[in-house]
Amino acid sequence: MATRILVTGITGQDGLLLAKRFVEQGHQVAGFVRSIRQARAANTDIPEPYRLSNAVELIEVEPAEAPRRARSFIESFRPDELYNLAAVPSVAAANAQPELATIVNVDFVEMLLATIATASKDTRFFQASTGLVFGDCVDGADELATVCPSNHYAKTKAEADVLVRKYRKRGVFACSGYLFSHESRLRRRGYAARDIIGDVVSIARSLKSDIAASAMRRRDLDQRREFAHAEDAMDAAVRMLRQPSQPRDFVIATGRGVSLRDFLVCAFQCLGIAEWAQYAPEESGPRRTLVGSPLAIADQLGWQPKHDLASVVQEMVQHELESTWYDRKVG
Repeated sequence: MATRILVTGITGQDGLLLAKRFVEQGHQVAGFVRSIRQARAANTDIPEPYRLSNAVELIEVEPAEAPRRARSFIESFRPDELYNLAAVPSVAAANAQPELATIVNVDFVEMLLATIATASKDTRFFQASTGLVFGDCVDGADELATVCPSNHYAKTKAEADVLVRKYRKRGVFACSGYLFSHESRLRRRGYAARDIIGDVVSIARSLKSDIAASAMRRRDLDQRREFAHAEDAMDAAVRMLRQPSQPRDFVIATGRGVSLRDFLVCAFQCLGIAEWAQYAPEESGPRRTLVGSPLAIADQLGWQPKHDLASVVQEMVQHELESTWYDRKVG
């Protein structure tokens, strides 16, 4: 069992969930953040059970400017497991800053892997990849699906996956998890699921409901995607680093495709609102689908998601009703 764990991107949804899990298990946890001051300030806005514990050591590392600090820390800390969640995290952000996306999503990954290969050879490395490397319209994509990224974000993630395989051949225990959409109460604004929940709650409270309704009608509600729970997704990541056999890459997905319309309706139902049809325009054409296949990881690692759509939506709605935390930028 690992005792020293390093998480990059520890202030994001997935990083917070991993930090909570590992601290509760008694592990020594460290995390890279871009600004310790901002991370600590934002920590007070995070729901109590998920706040970064004082037991977590924070190291200020800007991937685009300070790779030497990251290398130095890895060489001294020698983590048993390293979860690389740091990234320019979305299609829109990567398109807006393509050079930064390449530095963070590709160059920083190579630096981490090279440091492990030369100075921390027993470290096991997890790379948070994305199902988008298989294209922006896939149904049941598995580990053998053709890699055909259609945007800069997915291209950088695919390049990082190539690096993972390169260093794996050199003896590093490294693997990529092709993560499909996964949500929780920790999801920030700016992501479709969280924004839909926010719009639904605004309508229910009659707060800027006209604006929320207008935004909702502009969405492509016909697209089908996954709504896994982030805790389940991160459990899969942990299993991947603790697999007894040789490291391999896995798709992390539920295999259950749900339209944004059905997600929207589920949110209204959680609030007891029956008159939702006006906010969900009729289907407009072919559905864009982004769904993965969990068959390999279920068979090889025994992974099964514990949450269904209703529980994910209920958690997000309840949290939105209670607060509007974590909408600021954190480091």
